Amino acid sequence: MGHPMKIYCIAILCATYSTVWGQEGVVVSGKTSTGNNGSVSYSVGQVVSSSLSNATGSVNQGVQQAYDISVINGIKANKNGHKIDVSVYPNPTASSLNLAIKDSLLNHLSYQLYVFDGKLVKTATITAKETVIDMDNYAATTYILHVFEANTNISSFKIIKK
Repeated sequence: MGHPMKIYCIAILCATYSTVWGQEGVVVSGKTSTGNNGSVSYSVGQVVSSSLSNATGSVNQGVQQAYDISVINGIKANKNGHKIDVSVYPNPTASSLNLAIKDSLLNHLSYQLYVFDGKLVKTATITAKETVIDMDNYAATTYILHVFEANTNISSFKIIKK
């Protein structure tokens, strides 16, 4: 009778141990909802969640994380009605950022890179259809890149540096 009782006690102990130290965030469902102003992804059943924020931004800790990549302004026309197509990649970036100008003359084009809190960190003239912006020496945070033709802001991008 003692041998089956030991097996029974060991089985109860193992079952209890696995439930006490089990995973905290069992997600039972999730979805992405889209509206006119953007989209949001969420999960249902997440037990532990917290938010941290400071002057430069915030982060939500938990099971599901997403990147926020956005173009603040789209393609714009210059004074003569010619459309200027500007793109930036990769975003998020770890070391360098490529600024591509399509279908435009490179007359009087420049860019300014700001930390998200408004501090200007770099300004330069755009002289080629592809411009590489070195991000190695900048902190991992959010930046705003403004592209200008003469003194007119033609495009702005929210850049995430990893």
